Amino acid sequence: APLTEDQQNRLSEEIEKKWQELEKLPLRENKRVPLTALLNQSRGERRGPPSDGHEALEKEVQALRAQLEAWRLQGEAPQSALRSQEDGHIPPGYISQEACERSLAEMESSHQQVMEELQRHHERELQRLQQEKEWLLAEETAATASAIEAMKKAYQEELSRELSKTRSLQQGPDGLRKQHQSDVEALKRELQVLSEQYSQKCLEIGALMRQAEEREHTLRRCQQEGQELLRHNQELHGRLSEEIDQLRGFIASQGMGNGCGRSNERSSCELEVLLRVKENELQYLKKEVQCLRDELQMMQKVGPSAGLGAVGDSGAIWMPSCEHLLCAKPSTRFILPQALLCFSHVGVIIPIH
Repeated sequence: APLTEDQQNRLSEEIEKKWQELEKLPLRENKRVPLTALLNQSRGERRGPPSDGHEALEKEVQALRAQLEAWRLQGEAPQSALRSQEDGHIPPGYISQEACERSLAEMESSHQQVMEELQRHHERELQRLQQEKEWLLAEETAATASAIEAMKKAYQEELSRELSKTRSLQQGPDGLRKQHQSDVEALKRELQVLSEQYSQKCLEIGALMRQAEEREHTLRRCQQEGQELLRHNQELHGRLSEEIDQLRGFIASQGMGNGCGRSNERSSCELEVLLRVKENELQYLKKEVQCLRDELQMMQKVGPSAGLGAVGDSGAIWMPSCEHLLCAKPSTRFILPQALLCFSHVGVIIPIH
C-alpha cells in the first residue's frame, strides 16, 4: 500500500535525526591506539630528561610482562577478559565502528525501500491521471462533436427556411398567396378527416349505448319472466303433489273394497298408470325448476353482455340449456319450453302465460 503524506514526513524526520546523531559521533580509523603514540604522548607531556622517560618505559614494560604472565597462569578466563578488554571495550558515550556501519546500512536499505515505494506510487498515480485525462478528453471530444452536429443541423434548417422565404419573396404576392392557399387547403383536409373520425366515434358510442340499454331491458325482462316461471312451477308442484296424494288415497280405498268387479280392476290399473305418469311429470318439473334457477343465476352473474335465448313463434323464450319435458300420454306428447310450461291432466293441455 502507498505511504501517506504523514508517514513520509515522519520517516524523513527520523532519517534526518539519525544523520545528525551519526555526525556527532567521534569516529576513529583504527579501533586501538598504537603503543608508539602513547610513548610519544607521555614523552611530550612529561617533557623530562630522556633517562627518566626510558626508565619509566622500562618499568611499564616490565609491569605489562608480569601481568601477561599472571594471565597465562590463570588460563582461558584471563585471556577472554583480555580480548574483551582490548577489542570489545567501548567507552561510555561511544559506539563501535561495526555497529555504526550496520545501522548506516540498515538506514540506507530502509531509505532505498521507501524511495522505491514512492517511485512506484508516483508511477501508478501518473498512469491513473493519464487514463483519466484520456477519458475526459474523449468525452469532451464526443460532446463537442455532437454539439457541432446539432448546430449544423439547426443551421441547415434555418438556411432552408430562409431560402424558401427568399424564393417566395422573389415570386411576388402571387406566390405567397398560392402557398397560403395550399397551407389552408391542407389544414382543411386534415380538419375534415378529424371531423369524420369524430362523427364515426360518436355514432359507434351511440350504438353501443343503445345496445347496452336494450340488453339491460332484456335482462330485466328475462329476470321477471324467470321469477314468474319459478312461482308458477312452485304452484304446479303443489297442485301435482295434491293430485298424487289424492290418487294414492283413491287407489288405497279402491284396494280395500272386496266387491270390486272387472271394471274396477281396469280403473285401478289405469289409475296406477296415471300415478306413474304423474310421478314422471313431477320429476320433470323438478328438473325444470332446477334448470330455471340455474339459468336465472347465470343471467344475474353474466349481466347485460350475456347471450339471450331465441324467441319462438308462440312468444316463448327457448333456452337450449334446459332439457325438454315430454308429456306421458302419446296422444298429447309435446315439448315443454321454459316460458310455456304445460300440465297434462286427463287429456287437457293448460298453457301458462
